[in-house]
Formats: sequence, C-alpha cells, structure tokens
Amino acid sequence: MSENLDIVEGGLVPRPAVGAGVLLEGFEGGSLNSAYGGGTTHASIQSSPVYAGDHSMELMGDKYNVISRTDLAVERGGVYSGWVMNKSVSSSTVYQREAGIIFMTQEGTATPGGYYIELRQDDNNVIVFRSGAGESPVTDKIATKSLSQSLDTWYEVVFEPRVGGTEVYRINDAEGVELATFSTADGTFDAGGIGFSHGGDSDEHQGQFDEVRRWE
Repeated sequence: MSENLDIVEGGLVPRPAVGAGVLLEGFEGGSLNSAYGGGTTHASIQSSPVYAGDHSMELMGDKYNVISRTDLAVERGGVYSGWVMNKSVSSSTVYQREAGIIFMTQEGTATPGGYYIELRQDDNNVIVFRSGAGESPVTDKIATKSLSQSLDTWYEVVFEPRVGGTEVYRINDAEGVELATFSTADGTFDAGGIGFSHGGDSDEHQGQFDEVRRWE
C-alpha cells in the first residue's frame, strides 16, 4: 500500500497507487466472466482504451445498463477502487454521460442493490445512490459532490466502507491527484459484491471500466 495518507473527516485514509493492492477485476480473461448477471449483452471486453493491462470492459446502449456479481467480496473495514471513463459518442446527447461502479451488490442482476457511485459528466457531479436488491440502482440519492469532468478520461473511484456505518468516497485522476472527497453515514450494507452501470436518458452511450482493487 502507498504510504501517502489523507485525513478525511477524522481518520487517515490510504490513497491508492498504481501497482499495489489486490486485483479483484481487470477483465484480463478476454471475455466477460460468467459470474456476471444483468445486462451482459450490453457488455464487451475491449483492448482499448485501457487503464492498465491488456483489456477493459465497455458497457454500451441506452437507458441504464447494469452488470453485477456477488462472488468478489467488498466488506467494511477495507478500501476499494476502480477506474471509470465516460466515452464520447457522436450519437450521444449531453444527458447520456453517466457511468460508475456499484459496491456491495446484493445480487448478480441488473438491479443488484448496493452503493452506486456515479460519475455524471453531463452535469459535472458525482452522485452516490443506495438501493436494495430488486430496486433501480438510482433509487435513493444519499450524496452529491460537484466535480468538473472530461470525456474520454480515466477517473479512479475509491470506496472505503468503515466499520460502524460511515462510507468515504474519493475521486482521483490518472496521476493520483485527489479531485474530490466526501462521506456518508448510511450503514445499510456490510458486505456484497461489485457491479458496473452506465446510461441516463436515451440513445447510445458508452462507459469504460477497468482495474477494481482491494487495498490492504
């Protein structure tokens, strides 16, 4: 783990660094793992763009498309991160540029529950939604943070669910510079898996995802 620590609302939070941590998902198998459920027909493994390694995963289509799995453990007391890109698409309207990672998924479906950290390039916000299994990933908005974002740019989404019910979120750029940090005191979920989502209004949109890690 990096020795670079940030003070965030009363505690030291490790800032992830490239090349450390335990890789949970890097999409390096060349095809989507069969453990995923949900909108898997909208997902494809790509060789470009990638944040690291040889492959990343693209979600493409209209509305909200979600894939998720429960066999990769996300638990309180750990720090987790993944990379997200909103891609520029000629047919995409300004209201389509929304992509993010769902942590602590409760099901491997298109409505998995958990904490959905969404990067909204369309209105330059980061929004955290909480939903139960079987509900839309955007059921309950529990936090919003203003953040100017660019298309075709990798952002690191960091999630630290602390024991006791606090959740800390951080957004970093590809150079490791912290762009935003904020927290919630929700505590609904103690453990779960991971998922990915993109979409918004209508027409085509593409979100790219790579390198989900657990930091120890």
